[in-house]
Amino acid sequence: MDFAQDPDAFVSYLAKIGRDYNRAKTNFLSHIDHWKLLAERNYGHLVTIEHLPDERGYCGTILEKAFTIEIIPIAVETEGRVEAIVTVPALGGGKTEVGRFRINRDGDLADGDAQIGGNYDNLMSIKIYMGVLKQVLESSVQAGHSS
Repeated sequence: MDFAQDPDAFVSYLAKIGRDYNRAKTNFLSHIDHWKLLAERNYGHLVTIEHLPDERGYCGTILEKAFTIEIIPIAVETEGRVEAIVTVPALGGGKTEVGRFRINRDGDLADGDAQIGGNYDNLMSIKIYMGVLKQVLESSVQAGHSS
């Protein structure tokens, strides 16, 4: 932990992280219409997706298996990101994390999940959606494990 922060520099750092996070959040949450269209037209209503209250992410089902994608801010060096945490309900209550990924201010997958071409191939929204759905389907529910 770094306890030698310059108070004036930290204000600028925090403001930049906040701006980046808010833009990443807006870009990520804007996928809802595309994802709903995919659920209705391509997936034959086998998938549902809705916003969580207070712009905290998404909730949905795939083949009646519930999941959530909750978003939180995270700083990576001097850039703000959205960290998306994918969970499923745990047996006995609570939730089990089945994956996480990061989104940069441009709405692209970031850090270790970055894809060549980013949004320039016009498929980033569907890549994220299919990745989450596949991860949820392939996850097993943990008994008594909650977060």
